Amino acid sequence: WPAPREAAARLAAGDVAGAVGLAWRRLRSARLPIPSHPHAPPQLPGLDGPRLLAALTVPLHDAALKNLARRLLRQPAPSAS
Repeated sequence: WPAPREAAARLAAGDVAGAVGLAWRRLRSARLPIPSHPHAPPQLPGLDGPRLLAALTVPLHDAALKNLARRLLRQPAPSAS
């Protein structure tokens, strides 16, 4: 699924919080599990929006993207009771 176009514009303008919020809502609406931040987008102080945007333009092969998604969207292990 494509990232929201507005997220790239926000990163270019230095609005990292706004871009992360848009992307986070997109992940939630796709019903993808986000175990580390279930109720609100993460706060990422100190990140440079234009540099982050540049990093996101690096192409990834499908296998690498699937591996990254598996790692980021991993379900937490069941707790022992």
